Amino acid sequence: MNRDEFIPKSEAKEQVRKMASMMASLYYHFCCSIIDTLGKEKGEELIKKAIDAYGCEKGTKHRLFFEANGLPISPVTYTLQSDLPQLGWDVMIPEERINPTHIIIKNCPLAEYWKEKNFTEVGQLYCRVDQAKYKAFHPDSNFKHLKNTLNNEPYCEMVCLDEK
Repeated sequence: MNRDEFIPKSEAKEQVRKMASMMASLYYHFCCSIIDTLGKEKGEELIKKAIDAYGCEKGTKHRLFFEANGLPISPVTYTLQSDLPQLGWDVMIPEERINPTHIIIKNCPLAEYWKEKNFTEVGQLYCRVDQAKYKAFHPDSNFKHLKNTLNNEPYCEMVCLDEK
């Protein structure tokens, strides 16, 4: 491979964040149009339904990958194979980690966009994707957002526990 086929990691990270910001913008405009058309209550119901369906699709696809590759499927094994771009989100491991799903995200490009637009309440509906994808991956999943930057907290912290 020649040198032109490679880009610096910092540039790749910026490209992923740019794409995530574009996705956040699309979500913002879809949601605004839905709420303007249907009203807040019905609009938010429809948004939740769409996000839940999206998360279910992601979790099912993830489970099928695990099944095809002989990987263990349980509420705490989801993160054995990441489903997010590794370069766009600043993911850290908590000092007192509960299990492998317990992570801290210092930078979420989606949340950054929604905060700029003062769209944190409806933006946070998107975070439901995590509960939906983990539940579709394994029915005993109990995914929790312990902290959320959209609630003016310094970072997002999340974990999935086994309901049984």
